[in-house]
Amino acid sequence: MIYLPPSKNVARKIKYHQIKEDIVEGLRFVKNNLLIRSMMMSIGIAILGIGSIYSLGIIYCYQVLKIGRGGFGYLLSALGVGLTLGSISAAFVGKHFSKRGLFVVSILTLGLALISFTSISYYESAMAVSFIAGIALALLTVSTYTLLHKNVEDTIMGRVFTALESCLRISLLVSIALTGAVADVVGQRVLKLRAHTIYLNGARVTLLMSGMVVIIAGLLAHRPLRIPDSE
Repeated sequence: MIYLPPSKNVARKIKYHQIKEDIVEGLRFVKNNLLIRSMMMSIGIAILGIGSIYSLGIIYCYQVLKIGRGGFGYLLSALGVGLTLGSISAAFVGKHFSKRGLFVVSILTLGLALISFTSISYYESAMAVSFIAGIALALLTVSTYTLLHKNVEDTIMGRVFTALESCLRISLLVSIALTGAVADVVGQRVLKLRAHTIYLNGARVTLLMSGMVVIIAGLLAHRPLRIPDSE
């Protein structure tokens, strides 16, 4: 008979009060650091707009682009190729541009890409816009985490990353809930203005508004991110 001694690695109970203290400490640091606070607010607002793709992307592909679920998959593939290229080129781009500048420009590019996506009805153009958005998203991710590593002490790094991830998830959930509701309210409408007839599509209008929200996030991030590192 084979005897297996009991393991000494007994599972420890989760200390929820410790988790709460870590989250509070991370939020306190973010509150007192202008640079990190501005980054978190900008990313949170940007995700409110970008998250609309999750709830309305397929609907837009069906109703406007007329490409269905398969076409939406190809758009995601173009986004993935852009993400890969952006990640590979991030080191090269980072040598010629500041991380703060990349952070702001990437958000603005994502906003413009989302607006452009709602302004076109051709599948090939949508693929190109999705590719560009992927590059911008990769550069935004790299610049965000680089700035965090540069401006946050190692002892509190984990807590700040936890606060960032919480911010992203909350913003994404709120975005999915709100954009879907707004699109339903707008619906399919026809507006007649004298000699002009305007056809409104709920998904298109909501995605356009979401793109504007992302642009606002980029503009809000511009001025605070110009502060010196010493602050």
